Amino acid sequence: MSKRLTIKQRKFTQEYLRSGNGTGAVLKTYNTKSSVVAASIAHENLRKPQIKDLIDEHALDAAKRMGELIRQDKSLSVAFQASKDTLDRAGYKSSTVHRDDSKIRQMTDQELEEEIASTFTHILAKIG
Repeated sequence: MSKRLTIKQRKFTQEYLRSGNGTGAVLKTYNTKSSVVAASIAHENLRKPQIKDLIDEHALDAAKRMGELIRQDKSLSVAFQASKDTLDRAGYKSSTVHRDDSKIRQMTDQELEEEIASTFTHILAKIG
């Protein structure tokens, strides 16, 4: 039997998806002013299967937004950087997405297109 999310956990998840900042999400949701305590709660929450599942549900929205950003920007490296931010906010953590920014700026358009395609493939495989 799966455990349901509490109201605070649901609000934390919504804030985390909006901001991409776990500590900030806790500070806005839970009754604490300590960033150390907030970081600990965020770390714990982001490991809970129910919260991870809810974040995963938003991966497709992040992938769609990533595609929109890429189509809007003529510079693939700028589009890819913006897409990384969107995916981070959706809780998508991938080695493809978390490459060193300076290396991304040095990639050719062909290499960036391959990275973007690989990222989409990972997202689609994850959300089934």
